[in-house]
Amino acid sequence: EKQFAVTVKDSTGATVATNRLSVTVVNQSSALTGTLLINGSTASQTRTVGSSVTLNVVATGGSGSYTYKFAVLNAETGVWTVLRDFSSSTSYTFGLNYTGVKQFAVTVKDSTGATVATNKLSVTVTE
Repeated sequence: EKQFAVTVKDSTGATVATNRLSVTVVNQSSALTGTLLINGSTASQTRTVGSSVTLNVVATGGSGSYTYKFAVLNAETGVWTVLRDFSSSTSYTFGLNYTGVKQFAVTVKDSTGATVATNKLSVTVTE
Protein backbone atom coordinates (compact mmCIF):
# COMPACT_ATOMS: atom_id res chain seq x y z
CA GLU A 1 0.00 0.00 0.00
CA LYS A 2 1.30 3.45 -0.94
CA GLN A 3 0.10 6.85 0.26
CA PHE A 4 0.46 10.01 -1.81
CA ALA A 5 0.20 13.65 -0.67
CA VAL A 6 1.12 17.07 -2.01
CA THR A 7 2.37 20.06 -0.04
CA VAL A 8 1.57 23.45 -1.60
CA LYS A 9 3.73 26.50 -0.85
CA ASP A 10 2.75 30.04 -1.91
CA SER A 11 5.01 33.05 -2.58
CA THR A 12 4.90 34.12 1.08
CA GLY A 13 6.22 30.75 2.21
CA ALA A 14 2.93 29.59 3.69
CA THR A 15 2.40 25.84 3.20
CA VAL A 16 -0.59 23.59 3.32
CA ALA A 17 -0.75 19.81 2.88
CA THR A 18 -3.46 18.22 0.82
CA ASN A 19 -5.41 15.16 1.81
CA ARG A 20 -3.58 11.83 1.53
CA LEU A 21 -4.58 9.34 -1.12
CA SER A 22 -3.98 5.61 -0.54
CA VAL A 23 -3.28 3.22 -3.40
CA THR A 24 -3.12 -0.53 -2.88
CA VAL A 25 -1.02 -2.48 -5.38
CA VAL A 26 -2.06 -6.11 -5.83
CA ASN A 27 -0.68 -8.93 -7.92
CA GLN A 28 -3.28 -9.58 -10.60
CA SER A 29 -1.52 -12.38 -12.40
CA SER A 30 -3.71 -15.33 -13.19
CA ALA A 31 -2.87 -18.93 -12.38
CA LEU A 32 0.04 -20.41 -14.31
CA THR A 33 -1.08 -23.01 -16.89
CA GLY A 34 0.57 -24.98 -19.64
CA THR A 35 -0.74 -27.04 -22.55
CA LEU A 36 1.32 -29.63 -24.41
CA LEU A 37 0.74 -30.29 -28.11
CA ILE A 38 2.28 -33.12 -30.14
CA ASN A 39 2.47 -32.32 -33.83
CA GLY A 40 -0.09 -29.57 -33.17
CA SER A 41 -2.64 -31.80 -31.41
CA THR A 42 -3.67 -32.63 -27.85
CA ALA A 43 -4.79 -36.13 -28.89
CA SER A 44 -2.90 -39.38 -28.31
CA GLN A 45 -1.12 -40.57 -31.43
CA THR A 46 0.30 -43.66 -33.10
CA ARG A 47 3.58 -43.41 -35.03
CA THR A 48 6.07 -45.86 -36.55
CA VAL A 49 9.63 -46.60 -35.47
CA GLY A 50 12.05 -44.19 -37.14
CA SER A 51 9.63 -41.28 -37.22
CA SER A 52 9.67 -38.31 -34.86
CA VAL A 53 7.23 -36.09 -33.02
CA THR A 54 7.46 -32.40 -32.29
CA LEU A 55 6.39 -31.31 -28.82
CA ASN A 56 5.19 -27.73 -28.37
CA VAL A 57 4.02 -26.05 -25.18
CA VAL A 58 1.85 -22.98 -24.65
CA ALA A 59 1.89 -21.25 -21.25
CA THR A 60 -0.38 -18.55 -19.83
CA GLY A 61 -0.79 -16.75 -16.53
CA GLY A 62 1.81 -16.60 -13.83
CA SER A 63 4.35 -13.80 -13.82
CA GLY A 64 7.03 -12.71 -16.25
CA SER A 65 8.72 -15.04 -18.69
CA TYR A 66 8.56 -18.83 -18.79
CA THR A 67 11.02 -21.71 -19.01
CA TYR A 68 10.15 -25.30 -19.91
CA LYS A 69 11.40 -28.78 -18.94
CA PHE A 70 10.45 -31.56 -21.37
CA ALA A 71 10.21 -35.17 -20.14
CA VAL A 72 9.12 -38.60 -21.41
CA LEU A 73 7.81 -41.62 -19.52
CA ASN A 74 8.64 -45.07 -20.77
CA ALA A 75 5.35 -46.82 -19.97
CA GLU A 76 7.00 -50.26 -19.88
CA THR A 77 9.61 -49.36 -17.25
CA GLY A 78 7.75 -46.54 -15.47
CA VAL A 79 10.84 -44.34 -15.68
CA TRP A 80 10.64 -40.62 -16.49
CA THR A 81 13.56 -39.17 -18.44
CA VAL A 82 14.25 -35.43 -18.77
CA LEU A 83 14.66 -34.64 -22.45
CA ARG A 84 15.70 -31.04 -21.88
CA ASP A 85 15.98 -29.20 -18.57
CA PHE A 86 14.49 -25.74 -18.10
CA SER A 87 15.09 -23.48 -21.12
CA SER A 88 13.16 -20.78 -22.93
CA SER A 89 12.51 -22.95 -26.01
CA THR A 90 8.86 -23.96 -26.42
CA SER A 91 9.50 -26.95 -28.68
CA TYR A 92 11.40 -30.23 -28.73
CA THR A 93 11.67 -32.88 -31.45
CA PHE A 94 11.86 -36.48 -30.23
CA GLY A 95 12.99 -39.42 -32.38
CA LEU A 96 10.95 -42.62 -31.97
CA ASN A 97 13.62 -45.32 -32.06
CA TYR A 98 11.80 -48.32 -30.59
CA THR A 99 8.28 -49.67 -30.14
CA GLY A 100 6.17 -49.08 -27.06
CA VAL A 101 4.10 -46.40 -25.42
CA LYS A 102 5.73 -43.07 -24.56
CA GLN A 103 4.03 -40.45 -22.41
CA PHE A 104 5.20 -36.85 -22.68
CA ALA A 105 4.77 -33.91 -20.30
CA VAL A 106 6.31 -30.49 -19.78
CA THR A 107 6.90 -28.57 -16.57
CA VAL A 108 6.40 -24.81 -16.98
CA LYS A 109 8.16 -22.38 -14.64
CA ASP A 110 7.49 -18.63 -14.48
CA SER A 111 9.92 -15.89 -13.41
CA THR A 112 8.83 -16.17 -9.75
CA GLY A 113 9.74 -19.87 -9.65
CA ALA A 114 6.14 -21.11 -9.67
CA THR A 115 5.78 -24.37 -11.62
CA VAL A 116 2.95 -26.35 -13.18
CA ALA A 117 2.87 -29.61 -15.16
CA THR A 118 1.10 -29.69 -18.49
CA ASN A 119 -1.34 -32.31 -19.68
CA LYS A 120 0.26 -35.68 -20.48
CA LEU A 121 0.09 -37.03 -24.02
CA SER A 122 0.77 -40.57 -25.19
CA VAL A 123 2.40 -41.78 -28.38
CA THR A 124 2.23 -45.45 -29.28
CA VAL A 125 5.20 -46.48 -31.44
CA THR A 126 4.70 -49.46 -33.77
CA GLU A 127 6.80 -51.25 -36.40
